[in-house]
Amino acid sequence: ISIMADAAHLRSKAGLRSLSKTSPRGGKDSVYGTQEDYWRGKVWICINYLALKALKTMYAGGSKQGEELYEGLRAAIVDNMVS
Repeated sequence: ISIMADAAHLRSKAGLRSLSKTSPRGGKDSVYGTQEDYWRGKVWICINYLALKALKTMYAGGSKQGEELYEGLRAAIVDNMVS
């Protein structure tokens, strides 16, 4: 949970990144020369959906950190999809 919640790793304003900022593959795309080197986007909705489902299932009514991450991540994804 701590890595998911950490903006230095996976957390972003739009949801969870599909690849950590600290990953060796997190650099520039060799073909396009952009930072988006994994299918033209850093945040994939399918990964975020699975993370939300797991957080809700595993931490509902249990871990305060898990519940806070679920609520914040859900709000970020909804905001990203609506705007």
